[in-house]
Amino acid sequence: MKFKIYAGLSGSYGGAQYCGIYECADRNEAETYAREQAVEVYESYGSYNGFYTWDSMRQEIADNEYGGDIEQVDPDDVDMRLMEEVENWLIYEIIPVPDVFPLDWDEDGDDDEYNEHNDDPDDCYFV
Repeated sequence: MKFKIYAGLSGSYGGAQYCGIYECADRNEAETYAREQAVEVYESYGSYNGFYTWDSMRQEIADNEYGGDIEQVDPDDVDMRLMEEVENWLIYEIIPVPDVFPLDWDEDGDDDEYNEHNDDPDDCYFV
């Protein structure tokens, strides 16, 4: 099955942007891929605009809970808290691609179907 994949960040970071058409085994695989693309967008910001990296999250935990002693911070705790933070920003969408494109279907991602979804964030996956 083919899917149009859109991924990005919520808020003022542009929402889900067109990534391309991808061949996936099923809807779950497409959603997983879209989520991974959204995570990559988050990670591309590094520590800019208040986004956390693994190291900055570790330091934040150390400062808030261990008086700045970074050695006391459990790496699993960092992983869990960072993923919670990242997931607050993710937005992604998948749209099945028909085997035969309708005449009004746009392969470049600018189709009316997604634009309708883009106007209603409830139609996108916020994780």
